[in-house]
Amino acid sequence: MLEIYNEKVQDLLIDSSQRPPLGLKIRENKMFGTYVEGLTKYPVTTYEEIAKKMDEGNENRTIGSTQMNATSSRAHTIITIEFKQIEAQPGKPTSEKVSVINLSFAGDGYDR
Repeated sequence: MLEIYNEKVQDLLIDSSQRPPLGLKIRENKMFGTYVEGLTKYPVTTYEEIAKKMDEGNENRTIGSTQMNATSSRAHTIITIEFKQIEAQPGKPTSEKVSVINLSFAGDGYDR
C-alpha cells in the first residue's frame, strides 16, 4: 500500500520514521514491469487480514486540514493485492496463476 504525496512515493505499511525522506523510487523492468523499489509485501490468507492491512495503511496516510475538511488528504493511495493460486497434483508439474489488482484512491481514502 503506497501513497503519492507532493510527488513522493511512500510505503504506508511501515513506520513514518523509517520512510526515506525523498520517497521510494519507481522502476521499470522487462520481466516485472513497473514497480516501486523497496515497497513492502505482506502475505495474507483471508479477507480479514487484507482489511487489517488496509486499515493500518489508511491510518498512516498524510492528512492535513483544508477549508472544506479538517482531516483531508491531498495524496493518492494505491493498494495492490496479488492473488496467487498454486495447483499441485500427483504426477503433474506444479502450476501457478497470478493475478494483480490495483485499487487507487484520491483524496480522503476509502470506505469498506
